[in-house]
Amino acid sequence: MQEHSDDELFSIEIVANKTGLKAFDSETSVHTERINQMTERFSNIRVVTCAESLAKLAEEGDPVVLMKSIMITSSAAEQVAKRTADGWLYLKL
Repeated sequence: MQEHSDDELFSIEIVANKTGLKAFDSETSVHTERINQMTERFSNIRVVTCAESLAKLAEEGDPVVLMKSIMITSSAAEQVAKRTADGWLYLKL
């Protein structure tokens, strides 16, 4: 990442939905510090979460309090479709 941090053509966007959102919960995630450090250090890394999934988790009584650096999109599926249409490579983990 450091090698490509100034490369405008090299970006990583993590799109999270469903229970994957828990990894970005500022109150419960064991990864909070590492994710915050990564997104602060590298401008070419973004984390985007799904508003639909956030609402569903809250409705089920399991709300997620996102870290400051996390962005929200209306739909994870739409975000992935948009990026792949723009030529981005999609990896599902």
